[in-house]
Amino acid sequence: MGGFSFQGDGDAALLHAAAHRPDLIILDLSLPKRDGMEVLAELRELRNDASVLVLTGRNELDARVVAIAERIAGVPAELLQINKRSVHRAMEIMGIRTGIRAGSELQAIASNLPSVRALLAGDALASVKQAAGQ
Repeated sequence: MGGFSFQGDGDAALLHAAAHRPDLIILDLSLPKRDGMEVLAELRELRNDASVLVLTGRNELDARVVAIAERIAGVPAELLQINKRSVHRAMEIMGIRTGIRAGSELQAIASNLPSVRALLAGDALASVKQAAGQ
């Protein structure tokens, strides 16, 4: 659909998100009627897959971020290594890693072309002339 909508409180935000299924939600944690963290939890319960950008002026978010970081830091390194390997294997099966490598190689080759060097040096006109063979 497109456009945007402003909802003044947590209850209205939940009703709107359920009815319209937006792609992006910008959520303030300090909402009237319902706390932003409650809204976020209920959005996830509704299986709303919208990306959520959380804004706040409250200092307590710092403590929550630190708590999450501490939990992540407590995950055994072996488990992280297994997760990393499983993701890499899945990427191999899907061909993503090969595509990323090929793209990197092409970028390396392109960075040595005279027209690209002129563009990177800030001379866009010379870059266009080089590419056109003039």
